[in-house]
Amino acid sequence: MKDWQGYRDLVRTAMLRRTGETILNSSISHAAVITQEAFSCAEKRVRILSHKLDSGCYDGVRAAARAFLADPDHSAQILVEAPLWDPEGNFEWEKHPFISALSDFTKPIGDKPARLEVKLVPKEYADRYKFNFLLLDDYGLRYEADRAQSAAIATFYPKGSDSGPVKNLEMIFNDLWGVSTPILN
Repeated sequence: MKDWQGYRDLVRTAMLRRTGETILNSSISHAAVITQEAFSCAEKRVRILSHKLDSGCYDGVRAAARAFLADPDHSAQILVEAPLWDPEGNFEWEKHPFISALSDFTKPIGDKPARLEVKLVPKEYADRYKFNFLLLDDYGLRYEADRAQSAAIATFYPKGSDSGPVKNLEMIFNDLWGVSTPILN
């Protein structure tokens, strides 16, 4: 799709209307649009399970993420499967452009937790699945069946509806979060 503004409008409208309609996306650029709009439309929280925070997607997301996290009631949790491609753990996460741009939000302020938390999924867990996903509050998702492909679906459920797929992915996210280790201290 060459009409990126048209695609962005489609995604934003779907997020705001929350009809449950499925949006297909097939490229890293589509992923970037959905991720940017998730940070722009989220009410409280964005959660991401990502293979490597690919710069093709996340470079364009930094401003939206910073604006989202500027609200003290907002938070983002990110899980990265780095042990799959960095088995020695040598990657310097504080220098990753996305993480670096959001470093202001990685420290707790007073009695409030950090607004951005990033953890590494242990290899023995990441080897058990192939999917990646993004969760938008308790009603939206972007789901890639295969982390090696950009092809994904996104859907945003109506308020009060049974957003079962979001709940299922949230349980998976929470389980992985519990066994993962913080990237930044």
